[in-house]
Amino acid sequence: MEISSISFSKPYIEYNSIVYHFTSRKSAAIEWLILELINRYSNEYSSISIKTILEDMLFIPDTDSLVLPSLIELINLRAVESDFYINENTSLSSIFPSQIRLTDLGKELQSKGLIPGKEAEDSVVFIYDIISNSLELENKIIFQINPTGIKLRDISDNNFVFDENKAKMILEELKNRNKFSWLHPTSEIRRIDRGSLRVIWIKFNDKINLLEDGKIELKDKKNDNNFNKSLIENINNIETLKNNYSSSIKLNNFDYSNFSKILDIYETSKIDEKLKNVLGSKDFVIVNKKLYEKDKIKTNSSLLLVYGSDDFSIDIKDKKMTLYIEDDMILENCIALNKDKTNVCISNFRVHNDFGDGVISLGYSISHQIDFNEISSELINKYQIKDARILLISLMIGGIEAFRNNVFNLFNIIENFDDALNFISDIINNAKALKLDDNQAKSIINHIFSNNKKVNDIKTINLLISYLMTIVNRKTLDNNSISKLYLSIIKKNNIKSLDYNDLNKLFDYLKHIKVEIKDIDSVSKNLYQNAFIDMMKKYMSDTEYRFEEFSSIEKSINSFANNIKSIEESLKLKTGDIYNNISASSLSYKIIEYYKTSKDKILNNLNNIDKILKDISSKLEITEEDFKNNGIINTALESIKSAVYKLNDKSINNFSKVYAVDTNVLINEPKIFDYIDSKTLLIIPITVIEELDKLKDKSDENIQFKAREAIRNIEANNNKANIRKEDYDNSILPEGFDKNKNDNKILAAAMKFLAKDVVLITDDNNLKVKADSQSIKYISLEDFKNNNLNKKDANQINNNQNKNNKKKKNKKDKN
Repeated sequence: MEISSISFSKPYIEYNSIVYHFTSRKSAAIEWLILELINRYSNEYSSISIKTILEDMLFIPDTDSLVLPSLIELINLRAVESDFYINENTSLSSIFPSQIRLTDLGKELQSKGLIPGKEAEDSVVFIYDIISNSLELENKIIFQINPTGIKLRDISDNNFVFDENKAKMILEELKNRNKFSWLHPTSEIRRIDRGSLRVIWIKFNDKINLLEDGKIELKDKKNDNNFNKSLIENINNIETLKNNYSSSIKLNNFDYSNFSKILDIYETSKIDEKLKNVLGSKDFVIVNKKLYEKDKIKTNSSLLLVYGSDDFSIDIKDKKMTLYIEDDMILENCIALNKDKTNVCISNFRVHNDFGDGVISLGYSISHQIDFNEISSELINKYQIKDARILLISLMIGGIEAFRNNVFNLFNIIENFDDALNFISDIINNAKALKLDDNQAKSIINHIFSNNKKVNDIKTINLLISYLMTIVNRKTLDNNSISKLYLSIIKKNNIKSLDYNDLNKLFDYLKHIKVEIKDIDSVSKNLYQNAFIDMMKKYMSDTEYRFEEFSSIEKSINSFANNIKSIEESLKLKTGDIYNNISASSLSYKIIEYYKTSKDKILNNLNNIDKILKDISSKLEITEEDFKNNGIINTALESIKSAVYKLNDKSINNFSKVYAVDTNVLINEPKIFDYIDSKTLLIIPITVIEELDKLKDKSDENIQFKAREAIRNIEANNNKANIRKEDYDNSILPEGFDKNKNDNKILAAAMKFLAKDVVLITDDNNLKVKADSQSIKYISLEDFKNNNLNKKDANQINNNQNKNNKKKKNKKDKN
């Protein structure tokens, strides 16, 4: 893990040396000619002048100008020697081969084709590596006069020995490389003077890596012993690895067992910059006062926890809370950390390599498993007795629910309820000063007032009212919150009103404190199950009374009352007659009269009443038996329901006409069924069948036969949808009618179908009179038959066709 950059300076000696050298060169053509002439022909042509040989034999013109200067140069180079002095005024005609000779040097050079050069001196810069004790030529590496960073070696004197032989070897190796213009393959390095010298430095930049066991090594010079040795020797003095954050703080040594948890590591000079990021959190920041020495902690966070403080205290100002805690910092060596678990730590790190050990200081951030909610709980448990405002940290760290739960727990601990109310008021006001809005505050208060241990003892309406009075007197809650509060307590504790008076107490108090009574349906069973019967009795004793509507129950009772009143008006009864037990028999006539003017209104009223009672039964778990036992459903109401429902038999809606037959009709026309079609309903009263059954045993054989035929026809048509046997209902007969007489029973059976304008087929004049008195139409058998001959013919044709089809089918089956 890279921890820092580092610079080293390596010392070198710069020698500005002087090289003394002698260089031979390749001979020119004239020089070569002279050397060859002397070497080969000095004896053979000793008596002939050089000029004659060159001009006459070799045809070289103007030899004094062309050759003489070269001869003089060879003599000066000691390649040739002469018996006399030769200069530029000497003519080659006066010089003979026998007078000049090659020297030993000349012979050597002549054999190599070379000419001796002149001695010369040139400057060469050598660089001496002090550490590696090596010499080399100056190169393109940039040197510095002054060292920077760590000096690999201190230079205390200038007593350095110049290795001339090494320098000569370096130049010898360069003869064929054109390194210097004066250095040729033929050059002879005769001497090298050291010349002037100076100490110079080369800078090396590298990175320092820290390994998990505390070992440090260089990134680039990892295997260079000189550098690594120098590193560890100077590690304690490297400026970037010192405690540049605060020299007065005594740091702990880092525990390398946590090395793998390090997320970032850096020089201590960068700590202030890192702290800005941590302190910039808007949620909450935790600071270690023992490591954070600045007087003022600059942070944007809404919650600041300062560990390692001298005393415990809480400061709330400008929507920010600062908590000074005496405890040690929750994360070892940590200066600061925030909600995002970003942290800044500082520690001494013991380091080593193969050449020694040392101590450095570093800043770092580390992965941790700190549960801030758990820390919050620990602080609350420890300090809530000293200052209940400590609970506010759960709001800032854990959120509204955590805060609510902590406030709730402390509220329950406080024995005196007045003190508990003072506490809740203060803590909520402080919370609102930080971040809690009004709705959140109301929600918390309502939760606490709905669920605290005192609430658990509220089992009656009286105790509930007393509890509400305590809260209202302290003005802790607004009216809307109180409205929610009492409902929640009723639900939670399953409080039930004892009776209507009990319920009224609650409503009267709520109205007194001007609390809107709403949402009562959510607790309707609790409040109305025991009160409902009382309320209905109150209504039945005064049917003009209507209840103030707080819930669907009052609305239902009032609606019930309005429907009863509508029925009474429709039947032209007095208000209250139904609950003054008017006789059922006295209602029959009125019901019949009602059907003459309207067929729907009273039926709707009765349907509404049924729905209302079913709804109440479902909501309050009150049975129909309860309604009957308490007179809500009485004889009069049941009589009206029975009569009206029978008069409104919906099963006959699909028929266009409805007829009811008298006994004499079936005797006189047993085949009356042939005169009706599928859209005509024929009613056969049970009384008629009973009379036919008796007639089949009469002494009159003709009557017997017709009675039996009629019974057979009834049985033959028994399964047809348009043939119905119907019993009588004496309850709908008017007063004065003898309910035991068969004529009246037949009439009662027919009256069930008044809604469909039933027509009675009879030839009995007395029965006609009774039917007419009840607005039931009648028709004689003869008129009925005449009116329905076409139906008889159609039925006969259908019957014949059915018989023919049956015969054909039987014949086909036999074949």
